[in-house]
Amino acid sequence: MSDTVLCKDCKHSKVSWFNRMINNQYAYTCTHPDSWYEPSEDKVTGIKKPGYFQSCVSMRIGLDDACKKEGKLWTPKNKKDLFKFIKHVSV
Repeated sequence: MSDTVLCKDCKHSKVSWFNRMINNQYAYTCTHPDSWYEPSEDKVTGIKKPGYFQSCVSMRIGLDDACKKEGKLWTPKNKKDLFKFIKHVSV
């Protein structure tokens, strides 16, 4: 059993069935509240940019102080990964 935690096993990751079928790793979206970018408005043009969730890749690269390589925000999707979660938290 691997000691690393994967985004595909996290309850916060979402992906469409088509991207899962073709194994597109960049299509996973992290729905954790810390990955939400607030909607913003450009003060010059008045164009509103909608809010959005970051991809799992950008959360794991560590551009922000979010998940990083260690998977700090990782939570198991299935009950079978509970012991992996306990081992992950204890480290």
